[in-house]
Amino acid sequence: MQNTVVMLLPQIDKQTEEVEVVYWLKKDGSLVQKDESICEVNSEEFTFELEAIESGILKIVAQAGTMLKTGETICEITVTEPKI
Repeated sequence: MQNTVVMLLPQIDKQTEEVEVVYWLKKDGSLVQKDESICEVNSEEFTFELEAIESGILKIVAQAGTMLKTGETICEITVTEPKI
């Protein structure tokens, strides 16, 4: 069984409302692990990495160079349930 989780840009701090996706550390279609750094984003004041919220197959929604506001979709992760 597969489940797709939408990863939204989290609230960074009270002043930051928009960031730019600088580059992806993982390629579209790559297997990612929960809490693994998957991309780098840049605000006016600092650059930081975002971590995967689940383990699974990455589908990039916001390409490098895209400006995102808090709560917008950055990627999707298709989680495959382990067989029992």
